[in-house]
Amino acid sequence: MNSKKTILSVPLSNSADKDSRIRDGGVCVSTEGPGSSAVESQRWPQKADSPDSDAYRDLLQDLAAVIAQLQTLHQQAVEAHMPTVQEILRSGSRDARLIEHTLDHLLDHACIPQGLALFKSLCRHYWHINPQATASYINAYREMWDSDDENEPEVQS
Repeated sequence: MNSKKTILSVPLSNSADKDSRIRDGGVCVSTEGPGSSAVESQRWPQKADSPDSDAYRDLLQDLAAVIAQLQTLHQQAVEAHMPTVQEILRSGSRDARLIEHTLDHLLDHACIPQGLALFKSLCRHYWHINPQATASYINAYREMWDSDDENEPEVQS
């Protein structure tokens, strides 16, 4: 059995085969552009020349469309939470239940730059109220969204 993986770069513009890169066997799709994130998919049997097939291109276009929809949903969710975060920050709210509820929602959307920016600003505010709870949200973010890249140095406390 072939244990290799194929890496494909799928731009959100749906010109999937233009920037495709192939490396090893299964399929891993990542979007290009600001706020992009990698999406792993299930192993897909392939022939050596399959990236040139119509079925393969159709699959890539379908994946690009799904990824674009997911990005749109993340953006809409961030825009929906923005007024709440702005009001918490503007008023200097110390309502732990409201802040934690908002952080819970923002954590799901911190994979895009706008979501991460809101999440960070609310964490900075909450740090002065409850540093221990804020640290747990930061750790949850790291577990959920930080890459496990071996080349990244770890910060020792």
